Amino acid sequence: MNRFKYITAAAVAMALASSAHADSITDYVRLELGAGVSRYSTQGDNTWYQQGMQHQLGLSAPVLSAGLTGPLYTREKWGVDWHVDYVSLGHVSSQCECTPVDANYSTQTHALINPMPVNVQNANFVGNGNAQGVSITIEPYFRYRGWRIGAEAGLFPYRPDWDVSVYNWSETPGAATQTVHAHTPNGLQLGKVVGVSVGRGPLSLSYQHFILPTKYDSAHSPAIWSGADVLMVKYRF
Repeated sequence: MNRFKYITAAAVAMALASSAHADSITDYVRLELGAGVSRYSTQGDNTWYQQGMQHQLGLSAPVLSAGLTGPLYTREKWGVDWHVDYVSLGHVSSQCECTPVDANYSTQTHALINPMPVNVQNANFVGNGNAQGVSITIEPYFRYRGWRIGAEAGLFPYRPDWDVSVYNWSETPGAATQTVHAHTPNGLQLGKVVGVSVGRGPLSLSYQHFILPTKYDSAHSPAIWSGADVLMVKYRF
């Protein structure tokens, strides 16, 4: 079974239980949809690309979200809401004509070491992937002259999907080149999210920062990203 379903169901159940005093379900559960743009941040030079080598990075992508929200605590001028949203942070890509031997490249000078410790030809690294998961947050807010201003924080259990194909790969001088593949673990990773929003009526504009770790082992590789910044318009029904 999909673990996202269990996480979402548990979060909604807790939110509903905390709002048991409400008169009907529409008093404490509302549908919210969002659309916007993300900008992924990388893990830095020499993780799937090398800054000093010929490379291209596709780090911006459309974002979509859909989920439920409702109040945990409400007063005339302020309150606290909960949110449980599926979020797709969009597609990211990379391409680099890089040396396949880390010892040949300096992250301090962002250039090949001359002479190279291991004299092999460059390889073509091509990567693609995306991050998607469930954002579970708490949002305190206050109201001012009809505007609603909030700040939120919470967890982002997500599944990283990052694959790289490396063409003309060889780590030994004179050895035949080959094509190798790497990918992230298939398991669930636990990220985090923080953000701020401003809105009026059912419409709001939010900025969120996602922290996206990718734990890996000897059989898997890390993703190119370390996080993502998202600007999104949301609508509550």
